[in-house]
Amino acid sequence: MVSRDNFSRKTWDGLAKRVAYRCSAPFCRTPTIGPSESRESGVTMVGVGAHITAAAPGGPRYNPHLTAEERSSINNGIWLCSTHAKMIDDDEKRFTVEILKKWKRSAERIAEREIGDTRRSLLPALLIDHGTYITRPEFEHGMEGILKAFFDDCGALAAWGQKRYNATILLAYELTLNAFQHGSVDQVKITTKQGCLHIFHAGEKFGPEDLLQVDGQGGQAALRAFKDQCSGSLELIYRADGDSNEWAIIDFSRELNHRHPCGVRLGRNFDAAESMSRVRGCEEVHIYLEDRGIFSFSHAAALAKKLVKLLPERAYVLHGVDQNVHLRSFIASHLPNVKFFDSTISS
Repeated sequence: MVSRDNFSRKTWDGLAKRVAYRCSAPFCRTPTIGPSESRESGVTMVGVGAHITAAAPGGPRYNPHLTAEERSSINNGIWLCSTHAKMIDDDEKRFTVEILKKWKRSAERIAEREIGDTRRSLLPALLIDHGTYITRPEFEHGMEGILKAFFDDCGALAAWGQKRYNATILLAYELTLNAFQHGSVDQVKITTKQGCLHIFHAGEKFGPEDLLQVDGQGGQAALRAFKDQCSGSLELIYRADGDSNEWAIIDFSRELNHRHPCGVRLGRNFDAAESMSRVRGCEEVHIYLEDRGIFSFSHAAALAKKLVKLLPERAYVLHGVDQNVHLRSFIASHLPNVKFFDSTISS
């Protein structure tokens, strides 16, 4: 009988507690512990401390170069619900060591930020850095499964909510479809990095204007639906350089992602923590405020005065302002051309 390098009870408990007993699969995140009326302990557990690399030879993702201690350590484990613990072992090609480690880090970061802070528990997760290729044979045999798996594994549903997830995956499908059909490419690369999604392919320039002019209506409809359902939080940007095409879906919805071309982050004294030069020509400026715990009416007045001085005659989109109706009305009385973005809305 082959010996197994199993986790100790201490390691098992540690894996569960470090993710607050939630499944680490980004498309699941279900609680794995709860009350039981029939068990003597009064508790039922549907979670599993799963091995990232198998506990014994012949198992999924087995690594012969690990020692027994490394194989049974907390570093080689991930907490999952029983369903997804089985799923990752049934598909080694999809669920690699690399992606499982990213799931683990992401789940632990989410649990860490949520400790004792109900505001942070409302924030959606960030996309997990991930990447895949779709080749022409895969496109010809049906790429839907590959694209769906990629979106699930990078945590797009948890990051964007159901509405934006649906709009984005449909747009990504049409953009990839057009790359093969109109660009005659051999492969398309799709990646997520730092909360944003990128689609790369070689070939002739094929941008948004081209998409709206082709005979088919799928791409046009997907683009319109994306703009309707994701406006203000996700934006589509196209860039071409020689025979290189890049479509980028940028998440501008959260303070963590203040990368808007017309966005600037203001520090505690409302001084620009980055160069203001790149937003000088913007008619609408996204303002990302440093979290100060309490954003008061006095802070609001000081902010309005600073914005009028630094960036006069602009429309402003404020990120990070409390949803208090009176506070927002007060700001609007000082800045008539202001809008507010609510980062806690993820559906």
